[in-house]
Amino acid sequence: MTLLTTVLAAIPVGLTPVGIAVNPSGTRVYVAVAGTANAPGSTVQVIDTGTNSVIANVPVGLGTQTDAMNSP
Repeated sequence: MTLLTTVLAAIPVGLTPVGIAVNPSGTRVYVAVAGTANAPGSTVQVIDTGTNSVIANVPVGLGTQTDAMNSP
């Protein structure tokens, strides 16, 4: 197994990312973002790895962003 230590892309997400998951095929990355006082509301942002862009921003409610990441 080869480890990759080079940044391939910087993809802007929310101010407070708190978790990350990748689907088994590697085509989607899910980033849990906690809300802040200035930007309330927690979300899970979906990133397409083919385009390195956020394709969806799913509201999940306060304090539930990591629960959403761990759901089957």
